[in-house]
Amino acid sequence: MFGVAYPFDKLDQVFAPEFSVLSLDHPACVLLREQYLFSSAATASERETRAVVLAHGISLQWLAGLVTNRWWDDLWLGQAFADYMAHRITSEATRFPGPPTTFAARRKGQAYVADQRPSTHPVSLAGPDVQTVLLDLDRISYFKAHSALRQLATRIGDETLRAGLRTYFTRHAYGTATFADFLAALSEAAGTDMSGWADSTAPVHIGAGASIPFIATFQELFPEATILVTGVEDPDTRAHAPNESLHMGDFARVCLAEALLLAKLGEPPAP
Repeated sequence: MFGVAYPFDKLDQVFAPEFSVLSLDHPACVLLREQYLFSSAATASERETRAVVLAHGISLQWLAGLVTNRWWDDLWLGQAFADYMAHRITSEATRFPGPPTTFAARRKGQAYVADQRPSTHPVSLAGPDVQTVLLDLDRISYFKAHSALRQLATRIGDETLRAGLRTYFTRHAYGTATFADFLAALSEAAGTDMSGWADSTAPVHIGAGASIPFIATFQELFPEATILVTGVEDPDTRAHAPNESLHMGDFARVCLAEALLLAKLGEPPAP
């Protein structure tokens, strides 16, 4: 998928007793919790989880080992991309077809919850020091960013993504890079400036069949959101406002709007 061969001579996977995190990657070595060495019969779900964790660590051999983020503010990029790749590749290359569904059912909702709190923060971290960045490296940085990167992959296509990654890894091999460098490589591959993707004004789509009270309540709850009534050609029905997908904390508020309004109005938006 990366278009670049594995960058090291070997790969060791070390299962450490009482390890404090699920896994920790190093060049050519991934440390993992001992719990993934099953001592009794394991369920299919447990084996799927282990496969995803292993794939995450392997992905980071490129996304953190071959090219390392220049500063901690871009730490989210490698971690989120590895999370996206781990779920996708496991579903495509192993006997476990369910990781994308598991992500949607278990992990994505955690980002929604975190993004509702007063402590919500941008995906793209901007901490002045290591401590600040590490405090913000959470479910938003992993799972919300995973969703954004999956959206990016769908938008530009696998071949363009692979070409951009090949450029990125080749240009910065065994060195450091920034999110801007990542976007520059993708822009070359896509033949268009991808920096706008990180500062999108993409609207929130609401079906034309949605009631006026529904739309009014949506706007009341989320005044900063862009609204586009789909299925209506009249441009006057469109209200545009900034919705910076990677730099704002309002993504989950928009995603949860349907559930909130359903509870308040007793009706869902039209599909």
